[in-house]
Amino acid sequence: MTVGDVLEDLPPAASPLDTPAVANHVDITPPRDRERISYVLEGEWLSKSKAPPEIVQRLTPKDSTKFRRLDRGKPSLTLRCGETLYHPVENRYLTPREAARIQGFPDSYVFTGPIRRRTGVVPNLDQHRQVANAVPPPLARAVAQSLRTSLCL
Repeated sequence: MTVGDVLEDLPPAASPLDTPAVANHVDITPPRDRERISYVLEGEWLSKSKAPPEIVQRLTPKDSTKFRRLDRGKPSLTLRCGETLYHPVENRYLTPREAARIQGFPDSYVFTGPIRRRTGVVPNLDQHRQVANAVPPPLARAVAQSLRTSLCL
């Protein structure tokens, strides 16, 4: 399954001031980040983009694979905490719902807490981190079924 397959039927992401049509499908990308994202081609990293030097020079070696635009025609990269993945064609971050769909969460599963936060304690864990820290439901299901078979339950 590709990123495009997973995201194709979602409505446009809501702004933080609007009620989303699909839970957790809210775009919080700041204007200055939209400009930075605009330089990154589908499937590429910011560090390898044609972004102006003043943008690329601020990246640390640790950032070299941190900011990437997903590719609609390929499976997703692994969602990891502390990384920022960009929407394949829109100049914005992934919404928590898009990330959750990539992980295999049904749209009926609702995440609570702030959408994005740089730091925080577990009770205030942001929605992006909740998704990235989770075991994908399809994987959990496969492991459980395998255990059930192995244990003859």
